[in-house]
Amino acid sequence: MSVRWGLVGAIALGMAAPASAQVFSSRVDVDGNVQNFEFDTAEEILTSFTEDTLRDQFPTYQDSISAVDGSLDYRGLRMRVTIGANSPDIRLQIRSINIDETFDEFGTREQNAEAFEDFLTSDGGSILARIQAELARVSPVDPVAGNPNSIQSTMVDTLFSNGAFNTGVPLSSFSVPTDQSTQLRFKGSETGKMIYTRSAAANANSFELGVRGGSFSAGEAGGTALSLPLGYTLRADARPGLRFNFSIPISYSDTDGAVTIGGIGGFGIAFPLSDVWSITPAVTYGVVGSIDLGAAAQLAGASVTSSYTIRTDPVNYTIGNMLGYVTTLPFNYDDISYDPGINNTVLKNGVSAEVPASFTFFGRTTSYQAAYAYTYLLGTELFMNDYHDVSVSWGVADGNRGLLSVVRIGVGATLGRDFTNFGLNFGYTF
Repeated sequence: MSVRWGLVGAIALGMAAPASAQVFSSRVDVDGNVQNFEFDTAEEILTSFTEDTLRDQFPTYQDSISAVDGSLDYRGLRMRVTIGANSPDIRLQIRSINIDETFDEFGTREQNAEAFEDFLTSDGGSILARIQAELARVSPVDPVAGNPNSIQSTMVDTLFSNGAFNTGVPLSSFSVPTDQSTQLRFKGSETGKMIYTRSAAANANSFELGVRGGSFSAGEAGGTALSLPLGYTLRADARPGLRFNFSIPISYSDTDGAVTIGGIGGFGIAFPLSDVWSITPAVTYGVVGSIDLGAAAQLAGASVTSSYTIRTDPVNYTIGNMLGYVTTLPFNYDDISYDPGINNTVLKNGVSAEVPASFTFFGRTTSYQAAYAYTYLLGTELFMNDYHDVSVSWGVADGNRGLLSVVRIGVGATLGRDFTNFGLNFGYTF
């Protein structure tokens, strides 16, 4: 058996590598001898179907003679590849999406393996698209879509936080200035009430840095997730309150040893409608890849977000509402081209409350924030079409510029179908 057949076997079993027995598991039957296997990388599953590996695992295996029945539970997606005894024919079955293809044009397994590979890499782009779409529906750890750790959800959360509210930035800093040189901010009085003052420095352009990290469980899998929300806000001198938001968050996750990395680029313009209300249209682009999980995709999205602040004594409430749309784009790599066709309309709504703390930090006013948001996705069926976010934070609320311009630390949680994520948040604006 050649390395080329090993490649075809890997592609047939999902173009991915199992990360653990909890996320992925394989069962191989050779002439009635059954064994179960675990894999950590794509290379391991690739070599597990080479002639040498099969002979090592199954001493009775004979090329072109032995019957092979390989099945894989790939993040919830069950696949099967079979070769009959004394037969060169190769059969691929993925019952959940009605895929049943037999490659029998040639008289040897090697030649049919080549035809199989050609089908998947050139003629079978639609098959790969259907596989990826099904993974988003059945897998709690798919890197592309269907769970809060996916690049799709990261894009949605970035769009919402930039336009509505962000636990790394005090809500009061989103207030619209009443003239070209001043901006409303609050500070705690001796009685703990909100007193609004103005700071010209608070209207300056700003960089936003953040770190969000925590542990998660998804189905029977688990791991850690880390994101670096990076951004820059440019404020227009000619029109107070008008803001141009640039964001480039980076995400990293480790799912039982399988690493995924994603990146996003986003741009939005916040238009002030009043001192307490702004509308932000925005666009975003994201890309994600995981050698270990064998997944790669690119997505684009757009949204319109409303942010409305209700000022009371002593609490500021901010209501955020977003309508968005995120879709996958055609992905090309070497001679493989596919688009899973994942398209979702997004509704995300939330409320946040900010109250002044009774103490200062290096002479600076501080505040507490609590936030809740609910995300619901229409369109393509996903493993998780809705989820909840909650967070609590403390930090500097004063809008004056300085080394501690805006610093916030807090805790947060994301809850959804068979999914929990608990972590820490840190935000710094300067």
